[in-house]
Amino acid sequence: MSHEVVSALIIRSQKILLGLRSSTRAFYPDVWDMFGGHVEPGETHEQTLVRELQEELGITPTRWTYLEMLKLPLPAPTQPPFQG
Repeated sequence: MSHEVVSALIIRSQKILLGLRSSTRAFYPDVWDMFGGHVEPGETHEQTLVRELQEELGITPTRWTYLEMLKLPLPAPTQPPFQG
């Protein structure tokens, strides 16, 4: 089963914009993360990126550079994101 998510690495004036995830989230709670979200049925990655940034930040991206696609297994909801 695949689950697609897009995210934006927003850089301005040599600074990266991140958002703090809610501590009540099932996956990766209370960590700094990039903005983005889930691809809805019938939606392209580009449409998802625009929609999510409009919803979350009130901005409309007009240009971007594709960086990478990652395929990762979902962690168990109670599993911490990183164990070292």
